[in-house]
Amino acid sequence: MSSKKIYILCPEDKHPVGGVKQLYRLAFTLNKNGIETYIVHGTKGFKINWFNLNVPIKYFPFLFLKIKSLEKKQSLKNKVKFFLGTLLMDKSLPEKNAIIIYPEVYKKDVYNFLPNDYIIFNQNCYYTFIQFNMLSTDKNNQYSNKNLKGILTVSNDSYNYLKKTFPNTIVERISLGINKTFAYNKSKEKIIAFMPRKLKEDINQIYHILCNNPHFKNWEWQPINNCSEKEVAQILQKSAIFLSFNYNEGFGLPPVEAMACGCYVIGYAGNAGNEYFSDEFSTKIPDRNIIEFVDKLEEIVIKFNENPLSLIDLGKKASLYVQEKYNLEEEENSTLIAINNILKYNEIPL
Repeated sequence: MSSKKIYILCPEDKHPVGGVKQLYRLAFTLNKNGIETYIVHGTKGFKINWFNLNVPIKYFPFLFLKIKSLEKKQSLKNKVKFFLGTLLMDKSLPEKNAIIIYPEVYKKDVYNFLPNDYIIFNQNCYYTFIQFNMLSTDKNNQYSNKNLKGILTVSNDSYNYLKKTFPNTIVERISLGINKTFAYNKSKEKIIAFMPRKLKEDINQIYHILCNNPHFKNWEWQPINNCSEKEVAQILQKSAIFLSFNYNEGFGLPPVEAMACGCYVIGYAGNAGNEYFSDEFSTKIPDRNIIEFVDKLEEIVIKFNENPLSLIDLGKKASLYVQEKYNLEEEENSTLIAINNILKYNEIPL
């Protein structure tokens, strides 16, 4: 067991969010390998219930109240509300020698609340400056602070973005792994699955252009929304086709999970997905090109209608590719290498 603790600050999302799952996976991997690591929430007793991963949790309500205060305008009313809210609150904070890891989606002043060394787990490089004012020249932020020890990220695209943006900061890439819940299934039905969280306007157009097309007779359009990890896998395992609506993604897990289950994936790569979209077993559509999406999807449906095995075989190829490249062993190894590289670079002993 290491002598230095790691605390991973985690949003309290009650609905499925891939980034939250990866924060938990990071904590799980580090603990498994003897590095004492805690997920940190602000609401005592809060637990994630849409996936099952046993990791130790700590609660620091005062810290999360301060983080939440950044999201509100600092009016007199909000300052009074903040003060009253802290009167009877547990004000304990992580130990000063602990290492903090937090996601890129937090406000850019979070580091001011803690004196700790910290690592930013940037799972989507396109969110890096979402908290920055347009054309601002403010150089005091979490990416320039002396306590920043490194950045973790999850794709080649994000790695290149972050190295270009922060050339003097160590950036390490973790290779994400798909767990065995997303297992291959060759028994495919005429189901087109998709996740409607992003680009709903594109989904709506594609559906209405094709829903009355005779080739799509007997096909079911299956949205995947607010499902547990197990429920998502069950839908993907019986679906012949998965539509990818990746848009400026840090990685884009859903298409890879669909490939693991043997779906034929068609859609947008969202930049990061360029590393796993292959002409051998999937169809990449230029971002937001509705008509090309419609034309290619129609071709794929006709292909399945005429010869289901031709598409099922491609789904098998996709699944084997994912099993080889995005497996849990590779995730664990790359995580340990990334964390150790950051700590060694900064001469921080564990």
